[in-house]
Amino acid sequence: MGNATIQEWVKNKEKDLHIKVGLNFLNQYAISVICKIFYEEAIFKDFEALTVEEIIQKKGYSEASSKRPLELMCTWLCTKDILKKVVGEDQKVRYATTKTIPYPDLLQLEKSVVGRTMPGATQLLQLPLKYANEILSGQTTNEKLYAHHSVPLWQSYFSHPGMYIPSELAAQFIYNKIKNRTDPIIIMEVGAGSANGTRALYELLLSKGQLNLVEKFIISDFSEEFLENCESEIKNKYGFQDIFEYKLFDLNSSPAKQGIEKASVDYILGVNCLHYIKDWSMQFQEIRSILKDEGWFLSAGYFRDTLNIPFHIELHGSFFEEYHDVVLNEKFRPEFGIMTPELFESALINSGYSETEIWPQRDIWGNLDFYCGIVAGR
Repeated sequence: MGNATIQEWVKNKEKDLHIKVGLNFLNQYAISVICKIFYEEAIFKDFEALTVEEIIQKKGYSEASSKRPLELMCTWLCTKDILKKVVGEDQKVRYATTKTIPYPDLLQLEKSVVGRTMPGATQLLQLPLKYANEILSGQTTNEKLYAHHSVPLWQSYFSHPGMYIPSELAAQFIYNKIKNRTDPIIIMEVGAGSANGTRALYELLLSKGQLNLVEKFIISDFSEEFLENCESEIKNKYGFQDIFEYKLFDLNSSPAKQGIEKASVDYILGVNCLHYIKDWSMQFQEIRSILKDEGWFLSAGYFRDTLNIPFHIELHGSFFEEYHDVVLNEKFRPEFGIMTPELFESALINSGYSETEIWPQRDIWGNLDFYCGIVAGR
């Protein structure tokens, strides 16, 4: 697709799927969940301005498990004028309510026309509410948010047409690069989950009669359960094919120690998952080491438009230790969570990737608080 074609494609997607309406709904739903957490935890019931540390001390929370989620939730509510930042004489940032914390009716939101189309997303966003007190108090691990029963919710969430768009864009980006090649490529999807990136490229090539462009799809994830479910679904949909390979792979460990040889892969794709890498400065170089000459590393997904407005699923993510237990520095990663496309691109450049692309153009989605597309480097 050229620029004119991709603009028409985005326009049609918005018309057919109402992407902006759906994302705005989920953003509002996440805000509503945060309000309900704060209301039920009675965090600002006395209307006093508090630092995050003061909230933790007052409520008896565990600092290790509550500091980052509280920071994210307070910042988020500030963007909606529910909270405001107050800098005291001690120069510490405190948060204060601008009005009584709302107590939203989540069930009514779920029954709305938009809400009924994305039950996986709303149920995932309810899990932080369900386990908030236990996790903030350090009484339980965050494994409950990623337990056996939540796997179908995650797969339902990422299979929603709106969440499938980044994978479709990644498939088109890769196809644009390989369509005239004479030698087939090896592509590895990392943090694959439901393997939407692999599916999108497979189906695009199948529709064009050019599956011969790929020698191997390597589908990898750190979760054995996700990998088994994914393998079962792909076999049910496409039948047993040697072109698919399944591999347990931890994004935070050395590829070489996990049996991936240097310069052995043409394309490495991560869809909505690379913000869980602990140390970008180290791991982006590790990933570059297993790419062949001219190979590409792609991050596909929804990116923040600005750092102060998180993406809805980050509410769920912020309760995971892996989400905020990351190495922060100005050169690679100034904040935990999902970055803007420009910051991700900068991290690639600083990791030694000599050529980078943000595709499609940054403003293609119009008035949306997020960017949906690809950041790639080689």
